[in-house]
Order: sequence, then C-alpha cells, then structure tokens
Amino acid sequence: MSTMFVVGQDLPTANLLQTDTAFCDTGDAKLRLEFTGASPFAFKYKRGGTTYTENGGGNIIDETYFELTIGDVSSSELIELVAVYDSNYPVGGTSGNVSGNLNIRVDEMPVVSAGEDKIVCGYEFKMEGVVTGTTTSIIWSDPGTLGSFDDINLPTAVFSGNTEDSYLLTLNVENGTCEDTDDVNVTLQGSPKAEITDGSWKFCSTSGTENKLPVEVNFTGNGDFTYSLKSDIQTTNPVTTSSSNINIEIPVNDSQIFVLESVVDGNGCAAEVSDLTGAKEAFNVKPNPYAGDDVVECSQEYTLQATLSEGATGAWSSAASGISFTSLNDKNSIVSSLSYQLATLIWTEEVWTDELGSCYDSDEVVINFAESPKLSISGNKSDQICEDLSTAINLVATGNLPWNVEYNKGGGTLVETIHNSNYTKSFAGSELNIGTNVISFTKITGSYGCVTTYSDNVYSVLVDKMPTANAGPDDEICGKDITLAASFNLETSVGEWSGSGEFVDSSDPETFFTANSFDVNPGQAQVLTWTETNGKCEDTDEVLINFHKKPNPVFAGNDTTIYAIDNIALNALQPDEGNNYEWSFIENDANIENVTSPSTVLSGLEEGVYKLLWTVSLQEGSCPAETDEIVITVKNLFSPTGFSPNGDELNETFQILGIDNITNNQVTIFNKEGKVIFKSKDYQNDWRGTGMDGQDVPSGTYFYVLEGDQLSKPIKNYLIIKR
Repeated sequence: MSTMFVVGQDLPTANLLQTDTAFCDTGDAKLRLEFTGASPFAFKYKRGGTTYTENGGGNIIDETYFELTIGDVSSSELIELVAVYDSNYPVGGTSGNVSGNLNIRVDEMPVVSAGEDKIVCGYEFKMEGVVTGTTTSIIWSDPGTLGSFDDINLPTAVFSGNTEDSYLLTLNVENGTCEDTDDVNVTLQGSPKAEITDGSWKFCSTSGTENKLPVEVNFTGNGDFTYSLKSDIQTTNPVTTSSSNINIEIPVNDSQIFVLESVVDGNGCAAEVSDLTGAKEAFNVKPNPYAGDDVVECSQEYTLQATLSEGATGAWSSAASGISFTSLNDKNSIVSSLSYQLATLIWTEEVWTDELGSCYDSDEVVINFAESPKLSISGNKSDQICEDLSTAINLVATGNLPWNVEYNKGGGTLVETIHNSNYTKSFAGSELNIGTNVISFTKITGSYGCVTTYSDNVYSVLVDKMPTANAGPDDEICGKDITLAASFNLETSVGEWSGSGEFVDSSDPETFFTANSFDVNPGQAQVLTWTETNGKCEDTDEVLINFHKKPNPVFAGNDTTIYAIDNIALNALQPDEGNNYEWSFIENDANIENVTSPSTVLSGLEEGVYKLLWTVSLQEGSCPAETDEIVITVKNLFSPTGFSPNGDELNETFQILGIDNITNNQVTIFNKEGKVIFKSKDYQNDWRGTGMDGQDVPSGTYFYVLEGDQLSKPIKNYLIIKR
C-alpha cells in the first residue's frame, strides 16, 4: 500500500510543555505534548540512547494534547523529542518540527543521625550529628526561647541551653525533593558555682605558733560539693561538704593568696573556672631580709650589700672576732676585719604591727676576707744559657694557694698553676728564641680569686745558639807539622784547639801544629780536638791526624874506591823497624847478594865506577820513600913512583893505594944493590924511608915487591925517595 501525501498542508509540530521534573529515589515521569496539524498525531523520542515511537497511543487529553507516563525512573536522565507526524504526514514520512526536552532529576535520600541522647554537665553541648550523602540543606530546628545554636546549619554545632533541663533537638536534612530528620535528647545538668569571701589576714611566721588562715566559701548548685583551694605555694586536698556555706582554716607559713581550684557538685559536674570567684590573702608580715651574696673580698674591708624589707628596720651583728661596722643599721655599712678570715655576718630586720607586735627575721652573709696574693722573683733576674740547656726562675708566692700565675714569654699569655710558695719555673732553651728573651710574670690569682697584677716582674734570659764544631778532615802527614783546617759555624763563636803537641795559636782554626811524637803504631792516629764556643754553648769535634816518621836513617855508606879486588861489603845504616828497603843500580851493574839487606856483598866488580841507590820506605803512611846514593870506584892497585919524607907533611910516606883490600899483604923494599932495607906484613902505608936500623935512607931509586892473598903474582915496581 503506498503512502499518500497531501500537497500544500503544513507540517505538524510537537512542543514539550513540561521541561523538567524531579522526585526522590524513584518515580513516574509525565511527558506532556502539544501538537499542531491534522490528528491523529504520532511522535518519536529518545531516552538513554534508544529511540521510541508513540503512534496514537497514550492518554489523549484532546485532539491537540498528549500525555505519556514513563514509570519507575530511578536515575536522572534526559528525554528528547525527535520527530512528530500527523495524518497528513504519517510515520516514516517527513517529520514536523519538535521543541523542548524533558530533564528528569532523581534525588538521593540523605542519611541523617542527630547522635545519641546525652546527659552532660554545664549549659553547653557540642552536638554529635552526622549527615551522609548529598544535601542541599542542613538545619537544626529552632529551639526558640529554650536555647540557641552557635551555627544552626552545622551538624556539630554547639547548643547552649538557658536552664538545667532536657532538650529534644531535631536535625533536618534536605536533598532536592528528598528530606529526612532525626531527634536527639540532650539533658543539661548545669554546673556549680563557688565564691571565697574576699579579705586578707596578717601573721608572723617567726612567732613560733601555728598559723591558720580562716577562709569562708559559699556554694550554689546541686549539693554535695567537693572542693579544693590553691595558692602559688600549696594546694589543699579535696573535701566534700553538704553545706552551701563553710568556714575552714588552712595552715600557712608564707604570704600567699588562696583561690578555688575546683568544685564538683553532686552530679559530678565541675564548676567552670569563670564561676570560681573570690580570693583570701594570707599576709606574712615577717620581713624578708637579704644580707647579700657570699663574697670573697681581697682585702680587709668590704661594703655590705644587704637589702631592707619595706617597713622594716635592720641591724648588723657578727660573732667573728676583730669585726667592726661603720654603721650597725646601714644595710650598706662598711665592715672591716683585723685579720684575713672567714666571717659570718648577720643582718636582722624587724617589722612592728599593732595586731602582732614585733616580727623579725635575719639572714647571714659570709665574707671571706682573703689576702691578695703576691709574686716575686727570688735571686737572679737574668740568665744566659745555651739553647740545649734550661734556665730556672725561682718564684716566691704568698697568699692563699694554689695560685694561677700568668706570664708572657714573647707570645700570648700562658697560665700555670703552682702549689708551693717557693716554686721553680724552668724553661728549656728550645722553648725560647735565640737571643734575648723577656719573660714577664703579669698576674697571680689566689685560690679565692684574688688577683694581683704586675708590670715589673721581669726575667731576662739570653739564649745562645749551639755551634756545630768542625775540626776539618782527617789527614795523614809525613812529619810532625800540619796546618789545621777547622772552621767556625757561627760568626759570634770563638774556638780553642787541644791535643798533644804545640799550636802556634790555639784559638786560630787554621793554626800551625807540631806534634810531640810520631804515631807509635801504623794507623794509630793522634786526636786533636777543636772546641767552638758561642756564649754558653760549646761543641767539640775531633780530627784524626796520622803523623808518620820519615824513613830514617837513610845512609848507604861512604863512597869508596877499591883497588885490586872484585867485591866489597855494602853496609848501609840499619833503618827503623817497620821500614822497607832495597838496593838498586844507577850506573853499571854487578851482583848484590841480598838487595833487601842493609848489609850485603857487592861482587863481580870490574875496574870502573858503580853507582848504587839505597831506597828506604815506610810500610804504611804518607811519607815518600827516601834514597841515598853510594859510588864504588874499582881500580887496580896504585902506588906512586916516589915520595918526599922531608917533614913538610906532604907526601911523607910510601902509599900503595888499595893495599887495605889485600889480606896477608907483605911489602919488601930493596936498594939498588938488592939489599932489603924495609919489610912489613899487613902494611899500613906508613913507611917514611927508613932502613932496618931506623935511620933515613938516602935519596935515590929503590925497588919494592908487594905480595898478598888477592894477588895472583907479586907486584914489583920502583920508587924514588927525595929529601
């Protein structure tokens, strides 16, 4: 079947007459629409994402109005018109215009609790209401003239009742269309009040009697009443009374003001602090003397520092001997002591009242009249020391020991505690500076704090620097003489040599020295000591010198001429023990029986000149070898052909040179006739031209024959005698 459209007819319209609705928890919503067009009408609406179609159904109020019930709505939602149709424009065709949406709000029911019923003390109670869930309104019901809330919209508001009574209070809560209430019964029992009758009461705590303060207290409220009183000194124990008016006595010893500390009524309700009023004063007229602080007075006079109580008179006294006051009644009297002592002074004050008469009290002050300490330097006030030694300062202290002594030795202030009146303070040179040190003892403090200062307690000490002696290097010397090689370490030093020997100038570090003796044993050095002195400082150093004796004696013997022999005995002088020696040739060469013996035989000689060197050296030491030469001249026998025994002491005897080298020699002299005129064995070159009779033979020509062991054949020759 085809749809028919009427050309020229207006499209229908649908208008939602109700734009929103609300209800609590769950309910039915009414959808009311107004149409224009040709009935019957149909429309579409969307709910929760689903589109629904109403086609002529629902509750038709008349031809142009329509009402649709949507039931069991449990949450807020939006209903939207989507399309409208009429008889000219049926469903499925063209939709007319729609307007309006239906907002459905579902309100949540709040939960309210006004709290549990309460019985409380006082006239106020902080409510204990609790509201959960969403709310748009919270309010306590107005109690009217019975009381008031500090904040009627607060579940925990403070309720104040006007009287002791039970109050039924309602907490109202709304959330849109939802509302709930809850009641609570609060009983206010009120609280007691108490008052002390004001006043004051005088007493003297030194009267020797018990002092009891009378107190009157009035109570209002629900009896019985348990109460206690307090002051800044004491608190009474709680006491219960059934009377609303009481009179009590409180033992007191000092001035104080009593007030009510607490009151609890028969309901167990405590009084508010503001409801505890009144006070009772116990006034002790006893003076409060103060004699001052105990002091140490570093003299024998002190100005007292007592205070005088208001309305009192005072007087000083003392049991100590030798004490006097400039004024007994002056709190600032000057007190004097004839000796250094510990004195107890009493300051007594008196107050007079008509009610009590005389009331007095006293206080003590201890004055330690202490001797001011003294310090002095005993004996020498200066010293000179070496830096490796120490100086001792003898101090004498008087006063009350122990003492703290302050001193300065070129730096900051130092403190030393001493316990003896005679005390020696030592300073090592290493603690001081090289040069002059001034040690000032500036202050001494006794055991009671008494102080004496000084500007002239000064000790001066000159500290000399320790030299480093240098005697020079060890040495070995050939001989007994040496120029020493010490040196000064400090420009201010002086020096001195010591040792076995002779110094040209013992204060000269480079003096010339001669030893007294040579070293006895090789390697046994002599010790020379160089002492360097700088003020009080002294240092020594030793030098070891080996003084070696030159080889001695060194003598090879006299030069010798020998005749008609081929050997000769060498006899050099025997050297000192410990020497080495040796023969050697300088010129020509022959046989030496023992080259290292000073006494040996030189053989194998021929005519000529032999030069030998005799060398002597030390086994140890620095002395060079010493030498001596000897010349041996080897000749054949020589005899002159004449001599002149005429008494002129020239050529007086017949000389045969070399005959002393011919053993068992024999000389025979003949005249021309062959007669023997002279004959001699072991001839000594002493024939003076005499005959066998001892008479001079005449001048002329004579002949001689020489025989001997070393001659292979006799030597024969002539000689001429001239007179």
